[in-house]
Amino acid sequence: MIEDDALLLRRYARKDDVDAMDTLVSRHAESLRGFLAGWVEDPAAREDLFQETWTRVMRSPEGFRHGSFRAWLLRIARNLLIDRHRKQGPALLLDAPVAGDFEGDGEASTLVERMPDENAPLPDEILERKDLHECVRKAVRSLPSALREVFLMRMEEVPFREIAERIGIPLNTALGRMHYALCHLRATIEPQQETTP
Repeated sequence: MIEDDALLLRRYARKDDVDAMDTLVSRHAESLRGFLAGWVEDPAAREDLFQETWTRVMRSPEGFRHGSFRAWLLRIARNLLIDRHRKQGPALLLDAPVAGDFEGDGEASTLVERMPDENAPLPDEILERKDLHECVRKAVRSLPSALREVFLMRMEEVPFREIAERIGIPLNTALGRMHYALCHLRATIEPQQETTP
């Protein structure tokens, strides 16, 4: 029987089972590394953030109240990224509106109109091609921060409604940002795909 993440965290917090944290790390390490790779190019800096995220989880397991453990873990990582950017220079406001927020402009007001072309390749299909893996990472890093944040959370299967609540934006804005992120990625990646033998 696969144990629930919340139960494993409680067992770790009560010191009933020190191996519970190992199970959580092995379960969620890949997702956390993927999230960080979308924001940080330097492998050493990514590893530092990876370790610091888990250190914070271990120091304060009681911070998790309910919901998705993975979403909570990625929120911790996101906060560390914000702190890191503040220390390195001018603050990167991840929630700041970007040109093309498209609120109230009358364009693409329904979910269907905002969804990408179903015949176009999806980012996860492109990722499967090993030769384009690094190209995709660079393309994701090149997204404006507001689009990148929505894209990375959605790749972690965070529902759009929860993404909107976390960032503090309307649901349609979250959907729009995902749409424009996908359009940007396609425009960046497809020319590379066409030139690959």
